[in-house]
Amino acid sequence: MQGIDATSLPRTLETPDAMPGGLTAFERALWLVTLVEIPLQFDKYLFFRPDDAAVGSIGGLNVSLTSFCILGLLVCWCMRAVEGRTRPSRALHLGWLPLTFLLLSILSVFAATDRQLVLFEVGLLVQAYLLYVLAANRIETENDAQWLMGGVVVSGLVQSVLVLMSVAWYHLAGIQELSIGPVDILVSDEGRPGGTLRSPTGLGSMLTLLMLLSAPCAALVARQWRWVARGALALILFGLTAVLLTQTRAAVGTSLLGLAGIAGWIWYRGWMPRRAALLFIVAGLVMAGPLLLVIQQRVLQDDRGSAASRVHMTQIALELISDRGLLGVGAGNAHVALQDYATQSPYRSEWFYLTHCKYLIVWAEIGILGLITFVAMLLVGVGRGVRLMVSPVQWLSLVGLGVAAALVAHGLHMFVDLFNGRPHVEMLWLVLGLVVALHRMHAAESQRAASFVPAHSQ
Repeated sequence: MQGIDATSLPRTLETPDAMPGGLTAFERALWLVTLVEIPLQFDKYLFFRPDDAAVGSIGGLNVSLTSFCILGLLVCWCMRAVEGRTRPSRALHLGWLPLTFLLLSILSVFAATDRQLVLFEVGLLVQAYLLYVLAANRIETENDAQWLMGGVVVSGLVQSVLVLMSVAWYHLAGIQELSIGPVDILVSDEGRPGGTLRSPTGLGSMLTLLMLLSAPCAALVARQWRWVARGALALILFGLTAVLLTQTRAAVGTSLLGLAGIAGWIWYRGWMPRRAALLFIVAGLVMAGPLLLVIQQRVLQDDRGSAASRVHMTQIALELISDRGLLGVGAGNAHVALQDYATQSPYRSEWFYLTHCKYLIVWAEIGILGLITFVAMLLVGVGRGVRLMVSPVQWLSLVGLGVAAALVAHGLHMFVDLFNGRPHVEMLWLVLGLVVALHRMHAAESQRAASFVPAHSQ
């Protein structure tokens, strides 16, 4: 089964210069910087509170290079609107689910014990929501989507190379922490790389998200996608190696299952390139060693209570939810409320940290409506990606496949980790905005195809 080339549909491959809504060169640069910077974390936390950050909470008001990129993208968008260079037929998408989640987080201030922590949380969510809106409304053409996916590939490759370098330095010179300009790279005492996220778990999840998002692009054969396809192939090889080196069980599992699912769908659609078979053989040989290491150290051997510690943290969170789960305790205030339960028997002798489950954190902080809204955001995003997968236009189908795989993998990983830091929050919301943009392009393609009447049929 072959997908049709976008050139077979009318007006689908117009360049950004020909399209009134295409990204400018300056906007492209801002998007590239944003995608690369989010995991690199060129940022500063104002009013920083180290005690709160030490237990997994957002410890300050975040200002980053991405913050300035968001501002620049908003200014460019407004200038284009004033100059009349936007599509008048294209409705503004605000996303009622993300907007509802943001408003519920703001309103949770009335239930919060510490309102400054709500400010920190909402400040991050505002930036994430703006990324969602910008991606949903400003990614309007195939060329825009191609550039954004290229940025995802570059971001993933940068992280993968840094991981491989840090592991090499650790084993050759015993260096655990390395600073390259503003970039800080960490390797744990067990030799697990944390990269610029300074956490093996966070790094593994981020690499999985970026790798699965871009992996289907490796099957694209169109000339304008060739550089993205080659980069995606490289990211599969280097990214999966880096994920295995983190020894993060959830990331390894979701990566392998996600790549298997992606390969299966591409084969089903008849788009599996010949080079893919060679890639899988090479990847299998390269990954065999790191995979055996993960199985030995993280499955067969004692994990030093890593999994067991999550049990009592979950029990504490469920007790809090049973008491205050209707309205929540306020955004960013979960650890404050949980401490009252953690000091009671039988938990007072256990290690205290914020619950390793994103869904329980959302429920405890923003209430049942917040949890429903958050889960609905993820399900709607996955649903849009799945609908794109059946598109006859190859690039739309494959990018939609990547979005669906990345969101499913990240959604599963959030059952066993918190992921409330800036990199994961902003990247997740950006992906949710991207799939909206792709879905709108798919609808426009379908309308044009339906209205297109070949000359010989007239």
